[in-house]
Amino acid sequence: MNINVSPKMLDRALAFFNLLIIEVKRIGGAIEVKPHHSTVIYIGERMEVSLREKQNRILKENQAHSWDTYDYLPSGILLFKLGEHSWNVKEWKDTSYTVLEDKIEDIIEHIRKVAVKIQEDRRESERRRIEQEKERQKQIELEKLQVTELNNFIEIKTKAELWKNATIMREYVMVLEETAKKNGTYDLNMQQYLEWARKKADWYDPLVEAEDELLRKVDKTTLTLPKKGFW
Repeated sequence: MNINVSPKMLDRALAFFNLLIIEVKRIGGAIEVKPHHSTVIYIGERMEVSLREKQNRILKENQAHSWDTYDYLPSGILLFKLGEHSWNVKEWKDTSYTVLEDKIEDIIEHIRKVAVKIQEDRRESERRRIEQEKERQKQIELEKLQVTELNNFIEIKTKAELWKNATIMREYVMVLEETAKKNGTYDLNMQQYLEWARKKADWYDPLVEAEDELLRKVDKTTLTLPKKGFW
């Protein structure tokens, strides 16, 4: 049980805790009591509670040190604390005109409100988590579509460039043939070279993609062979 009071106040502290247990049970809750730990449980929510006696700090006389030291003496004032987080912590205490026991209804009402707020906050947090997950999935799908779209564009751009280059190669071969025939250099070697060049253009053209055993593994976009692995 989380009670920290002087022996003189122990009976009253236990009586207050007993009253708290009765009132919490009345609203359908419970109190979990352990040696140094007490928890109110209401509608499934857990709230830490503690009961202590306020200490009066008294400056010691005849100080033996250059710094001040104090005695802490029981004040006879009970202080009840509910909650452990900054947003939901609240304290009740004896005053000059009221005692803690008279504030039990306010304490119980606060327990109700805090428990409801915890659940509302949890639902809101879950709602935000779901929305964030939806947005994350949307972003993932968008990125997939963007990657696919870009890859498709790169593919058609690459093939268009290959086709254009293959077309230029064919035009060059045709002009080369015409020039050789005009200047009388067209012979068997030239004929074989032109046939070879036209086959390479057909291999390079993405609309033809003729087979070429020697260039089968060549990357047409970089015109490089695959790197050899070393074992």
